[in-house]
Amino acid sequence: EIRNAIQESIGETADTSSLTNFLPNASDLIGEFSATHQKPEQPQEAGNFTVLNRFRFIVRQFLKGICSSQFSHRVVMFIDDLQWADRQSLDLIHSLLTDPEISNFLFIGSYRENEVLPDHP
Repeated sequence: EIRNAIQESIGETADTSSLTNFLPNASDLIGEFSATHQKPEQPQEAGNFTVLNRFRFIVRQFLKGICSSQFSHRVVMFIDDLQWADRQSLDLIHSLLTDPEISNFLFIGSYRENEVLPDHP
């Protein structure tokens, strides 16, 4: 049931490799997409901006699937030591927390106030 919701949210043509590289066990939930369902090879793109946007998109879609209102469970994500988080990680967290289509989701973050420098994002 949850696998179907995730696959529906991600879509058949999505390139899931960035998600499964980041969360190897995610392949247990999303199943294996055959080569015919993978996104066609893209031309070389300048910079990492597009790669980061694709990664953010696929993570949001994955979370939408597992947090779907059709299930009675809630999803809690806890991340410790946010004082070490880089800008891209904080942007990803922000995009998850501000996406109006993600429901049944609780994020808890912790950090050491005495280890946060004034220039930290």
